[in-house]
Amino acid sequence: TQFLYGIETSVSKYGEFFETLEFQGEIIPGQNGLAVIETPQAGKIASLDVLVGQVVRKGQVIATIEQSIDAATQLNMLTQFNSLTEEVKAAKIQYERLKSIADITSKRELLEAESRYRVARKNLELIRQNLSSGPGNRIKIKLTAPIDGVVGAFSYSTGSMVDSGEALFNITNLNRVMVAVQVDASDVESIENAKMITIRSEDGSATGVLKKVSAGQSVSDVNQTHRYLFEIRKQQGVFKLGQKVIVSSTQSKSSGELITPNQAVVEVNGKPAYFVKDGPEAFHIEYINGIRNNGAETIVAGAKQGDRIVSVGSYEMKAMFLNQ
Repeated sequence: TQFLYGIETSVSKYGEFFETLEFQGEIIPGQNGLAVIETPQAGKIASLDVLVGQVVRKGQVIATIEQSIDAATQLNMLTQFNSLTEEVKAAKIQYERLKSIADITSKRELLEAESRYRVARKNLELIRQNLSSGPGNRIKIKLTAPIDGVVGAFSYSTGSMVDSGEALFNITNLNRVMVAVQVDASDVESIENAKMITIRSEDGSATGVLKKVSAGQSVSDVNQTHRYLFEIRKQQGVFKLGQKVIVSSTQSKSSGELITPNQAVVEVNGKPAYFVKDGPEAFHIEYINGIRNNGAETIVAGAKQGDRIVSVGSYEMKAMFLNQ
């Protein structure tokens, strides 16, 4: 029967055991890992220069917004234009008068007059540009990417009207993500004294090694857990923002324990257990109280050194045991 079902055993032995604790984590944006581009003014989208999923560089133009100046704003700008025109005239007259008597006036007064005249001209030029910025007094504002990354999904098209402060695009950089982990107070020591902290996605498609960035600077007001932040230093595969992940903390202390591969342990009647071979076609079950494993091996309490523990075919053994 053992060979028919492919059941194999391994000999329990003492070995170094590095206990591992697992925590639930979430992928969040890192520094310069997420940017939300909003419209600074209400207006119309004059052009869209990117596509969904396109890779963009920092400073690249991604859209142009055409702002229409309403009548009240235009009247206010005309009033400012007239006021600044008179200011320029007065400043010019004062500056030229002081220049003509430079031999009897102080240098300080001459410099102040020159500065006033220069500033007044600049302000007037700004108002003039705004009043003549295109057909129908429309100001065009170019929106640029603040970070390198990939453009997310958006639902706008050229000609769409947008309000001030409305979010148009998300740009994400998955090379700069972090991991947020909620740790119980009783497990803080295991995080602080960990030999290594690793991460993996729930389906195992992405893995990585973590470096602690923030050591629980805040505590949740819901369950009083400590919030740790980690940076992914080495990774295989791609982690996505908002993805739920498993963080493993491997302890730095080891101890000589009787260990067996994790695949030897199965759940029987709601309890972790393993099967021991006593002889040909003869097996018995051992239950584990207070199971401890490190992701690869489990401490088999109650076993003796040299016991032949079923390491391959544990589920077949479980089925035969339950059908007795």
